[in-house]
Amino acid sequence: MTKITSILLVANPYAGRFRKATLNQVSAFYRTKGIYVKEILDLSVFPASNIFRKRWDAALVMGGDGTVNRLVNTFSPGAVPIGIIPTGTGNVFARELGIPLKDPLKAASVVMRNHRRAVDLGYIDGRYFLLMTGVGFDGEVASILKWKQKRAFGIWAYVLAAIKTFLKFKPTTVRVETEVGTWHGVGVLLCNTQRYGGPFCFIREARIDDGYLDVIIFKKMDMINILRYLLMATGFSMGKLRKNYSCFRASRINVYSDPAVGVQMDGDYFGSTPISVSVLPRCQEFFSPGQQSRYLCIPYSCALL
Repeated sequence: MTKITSILLVANPYAGRFRKATLNQVSAFYRTKGIYVKEILDLSVFPASNIFRKRWDAALVMGGDGTVNRLVNTFSPGAVPIGIIPTGTGNVFARELGIPLKDPLKAASVVMRNHRRAVDLGYIDGRYFLLMTGVGFDGEVASILKWKQKRAFGIWAYVLAAIKTFLKFKPTTVRVETEVGTWHGVGVLLCNTQRYGGPFCFIREARIDDGYLDVIIFKKMDMINILRYLLMATGFSMGKLRKNYSCFRASRINVYSDPAVGVQMDGDYFGSTPISVSVLPRCQEFFSPGQQSRYLCIPYSCALL
């Protein structure tokens, strides 16, 4: 395995918990070990800068899931192993990998151990995603959510945007076609990870390296059922809801609707339907503390599977 002598450190200064002092501390940590570190804080250079065309032993993200997504979409899959210093709002992918969330130097030391985990990427129309893609209600929520709001209010920015969206939301029937069948509903989640965001964990058995996406099709999307889904995803048992959703795994998914509805990718607005989704199995390496347990969420916190 290649010894790490150079790191491209991409920091998002607008991430919820970013501090310049922390960036300096992390850079100094690597430099004392003889590693060359190049810092980038201007995300507007993605992906035009020649700096991304150079050969790096590792790329390191100091930010949240959105910044990780941008870096994955800047390099070709598998071009460089990626590490994470989680300073975002949800830090879902860092949680999935078991990376320390509250101690930046412990997170930085994960890279030095040089243990890597190859993970799947979802793919839609020239873009990759790590966590999930949502069609319908959460896609519409993402369409009105701005980074300044996320910076200022954190998870509450999503809550406020969800309330605002619901007041004018009219569910639209979507058709989901896969290699295992065709389904209809009013909302769809295509999950690579167990966690959806924050405390919400919909698919306990989802794995980031199994070559599949876990698909949830919601058949009802009124306020009462949205609250029930969220309660269920935080650990409450609501067995009667089983008739209101379908769950299965697939590697190729097409989603259609008329009229078009919003689509979010890794929490950021992507566009609208129709979409064609596929999986690139184990195509991107991430630095991780070691082999992770199959079940990363607390017992009974993932009620859908």
